[in-house]
Amino acid sequence: HWVKAYEQAVRSAEQTLYSTRKGFQAGTRGNLDILNAEQNLATAKRDLNRGRYQYVLARLKWLALVGRLDDENMAHFNAWLQGGKAVMSAETVADGA
Repeated sequence: HWVKAYEQAVRSAEQTLYSTRKGFQAGTRGNLDILNAEQNLATAKRDLNRGRYQYVLARLKWLALVGRLDDENMAHFNAWLQGGKAVMSAETVADGA
C-alpha cells in the first residue's frame, strides 16, 4: 500500500544524505547541501509518520464500522505504529484475523 512508498522515500532520503556527506568529505559538496539533504530526510520521516497514522486511523474506523474492532487489532496496530514487527495488512484484517 502507499505507506510502503513513504518508507521508500525515507530510505532514498537516507541514501541521499549519506552520499551528500561523502561528497562533502571529498570536497564536491557544501554545508548547505548537507542541510538540504537533512531537511529532505526529516520531511520524508514526517510524511511517513503521517501516512502511518492516517492508514491506522482509517483501518480502525473501518473495523469499528463493521463491528470487528477488538483488543487484538488495537495491539497489532499499536505495535506497527511503534515500529514493531506486528504489522497487520489490510488482507489480514479483511480475512478476520
